[in-house]
Amino acid sequence: MTQNQGRILKKIPVRRAAQLLLLTWTVLLGGSLVWNLLSSDRAILNQAISEANGHFAKDTVYRRWAALHGGVYVPVSENTPPSPYLAHIPERDISTPSGRRLTLMNPAYMTRQVQELSKEQYGVHGHITSLRPIRPGNAPDAWEEKALHGLTEWKSEASEVVAVDGVPYLRFMRPFFVEKGCLKCHVDGYKLGDLRGGISFFVPLDRYYSLRRAQCFTLAIWHFFLYIFGLAVIFLGARLLERTIRENETVAEELVISKEWIQSLFSLSLLHAKSDRDLIAFSLEEYIRLTGSRIGYFHFYDEASKTIKLFAWSKNVAEHCTIPAIDASYPLEKAGLWADCIRQCRPIIQNDYPTLPDRQGYPNGHFPITRYMSVPVMDGERIVGIAGVGNKEAPYDDEDMKQISLYMNNMMEIIKRKRAEDALARRQVELSLFRARIDHSYDAIFIISPVDGHFLDVNARACKMLGYTRKELLEIGVTDIDAVAAFPEEFSWERHIEELRHMPNLMLESVHKRKDGTMFPVEINIRLISMDDGEYMISVARDITERKASEKELQKHRENLERLVEERTETLTHKTADLERTQKALKYLLEDLNLKTDELEKANARLKELDQLKSMFIASMSHEL
Repeated sequence: MTQNQGRILKKIPVRRAAQLLLLTWTVLLGGSLVWNLLSSDRAILNQAISEANGHFAKDTVYRRWAALHGGVYVPVSENTPPSPYLAHIPERDISTPSGRRLTLMNPAYMTRQVQELSKEQYGVHGHITSLRPIRPGNAPDAWEEKALHGLTEWKSEASEVVAVDGVPYLRFMRPFFVEKGCLKCHVDGYKLGDLRGGISFFVPLDRYYSLRRAQCFTLAIWHFFLYIFGLAVIFLGARLLERTIRENETVAEELVISKEWIQSLFSLSLLHAKSDRDLIAFSLEEYIRLTGSRIGYFHFYDEASKTIKLFAWSKNVAEHCTIPAIDASYPLEKAGLWADCIRQCRPIIQNDYPTLPDRQGYPNGHFPITRYMSVPVMDGERIVGIAGVGNKEAPYDDEDMKQISLYMNNMMEIIKRKRAEDALARRQVELSLFRARIDHSYDAIFIISPVDGHFLDVNARACKMLGYTRKELLEIGVTDIDAVAAFPEEFSWERHIEELRHMPNLMLESVHKRKDGTMFPVEINIRLISMDDGEYMISVARDITERKASEKELQKHRENLERLVEERTETLTHKTADLERTQKALKYLLEDLNLKTDELEKANARLKELDQLKSMFIASMSHEL
C-alpha cells in the first residue's frame, strides 16, 4: 500500500461510513423487496389477464367460425331449446329425414353455452353483452356498461380486480365487432365494423394469489438472507477497514522509523573518511536515538582470547555513572547478562531487568537499568563486537532488534571498507614507489607469458634500451627482440619452460635488437614464478656493451703483458747464462787459488755480492713484469 493510499484510508470515518452504508443497504434492499412484490403483483395480474385473453381468443375463434357458416344446427334438447330470438330466421328449426329435430344456434347462443361449460370446468365465468342486446340476459351490468363505453372511446380492453362475496376476481372485457355473418341476425341498424358488444370474464384470482404468496415468501426470504449477508459484509468490511487503517498507521510509523534508519545509514556512509572511533561514536548515538533509548555502548570482542575490549559508551553514561574507570579488556567469563548475546550468539532482549533471577547486579555508582537489548556484531560467521542499548521507555521488540543488528552490521561493513580502502591506498603508494624503482632500474625488466613468450609488462628501462614505447613492446614478444641467430631446430618452448620450473634461475648472454635495427649485448637472468592466477617469466636484461668493451681492452693489455713478459724472460735467460758462466770461471779460479785463503775469501765475498746483484736484478725484472 502506498503512502497516499494510507493517508486516504486514515481520513475515512469508518463507523460513520458503515452506518451510512447500512442505511443505504437497508433502503436498497427494502426498495428491492417492494419493487419485486409489486412486480410479482403485476406478473400475477398479467397472468390472469393472459388467461382471460386466452378465453376471449377461444370464444372469438369459434364464434367467427359459427358466423362464417351462418350458425350451426344442433339437436333440440332440454338444455338447447330453439331460441325465440331467432324466430324471424327461416328454417330456424328443421327435421332430418329420420325425423330428428334440429334447431339453429347462432354464435351468441353457442358462446353462451360454451361459457357455462367453462364456468363449471375452470371457474371462469364469461358473459357476452352489448349495449343493444337482443336477448335481455345479455344486457350489461354497471361495470360492463362502463367498460363498453370506454372501449368505444379509447382502449381495446378493460380489466379490474374486484371482490365478489369476499373472493377476488379479475373482471376483463374485450370488444367484438360486426362481421358479415353477424348481419344475418342483427339487421337493426348495424353495419360491418361497428362495435357490436363485448365478452367479459370473471377470472378467479385465488390460485394466482396463492402463487403470489409463495413468491412473496420466497422473495422475502431471499431479501432477508441477502440483507443479513450485506450486514455481515458491511460489518466485516468495517472491521477489516479499521484493522487496515490501524495496520496502515503502524506501517506508516514503521516507514517513518525505517526512513530515519535509512537516512542515518546514509549519513553514516558519508563518514567513511573519518576514523573508526568517529564512525562508532556516530553510530552509537544514532541507534540510541532511533530506538528511543537513554544509554548505549559498543565494545569489540576478540574470539581468540574470549575478551571484550571496552571501546565506547554513550555521552550521557558519564553523566550518570560515577564508578571508577575499569580495565579496557574484560574477560567474557566475568561479564554479566549483558554479554549473553556473545555467549548465545544471538540478540538478547530483557524488558524487566530488575526482576531477572540470574542478574549479578551492578556496582555502586552504576546507573540503574530497567531494560536493555544487546546484539552481537558479526563479520561473516565471526563475532567481532557487541552493541547494546538500555532504558527505553517502551519495551524493546523484534523490530528494534532487527534495526540495530542491521545498523551495526552496516557500520562494520563501512569500517571494513574504510580499512580496506586505507590498506589499498597504502598498497597503491607502495606499488607506485616500487614501480618507480623498477622503472628507474639500471636493468631492463620483462614480465613474459610462459605460454607464447609475449610481453605482459615492461619497465621504463626496457623501453629506453630497445627504443620502443611500452604499448609497442606489449604487442610483441621475446623472438622480436632477441637477435641471436634463430633458435635451434631442436629447441622447444614448452621444454624450455619445463626446465625453468626445476631451476632457481637461468643466467645467459644474448644480443638484443633495438627498434632501429642496431644490436647490443645483454646479460639475462630468467626466473619462472608461480602466482595464484598462473605462471610468469621474469627476465632481467642488463646492457653489457661497456663491459664487453672493457673486456676487449683488458684482453689487449693481457696480450701486451704476455709479450713483455716473454721479452724480459728471454733477456733474463741470457743474463742468467752469463752469470752461470761467470760462476764457473770463479770456481776455476778458486780452485787455482785454493791455497790462497785471503784471495778465496775475497772471491767468496765477491761471489756473494754477485748473488745479491742477481737477486736484485730478478726482483727488479719481476716487478716490471
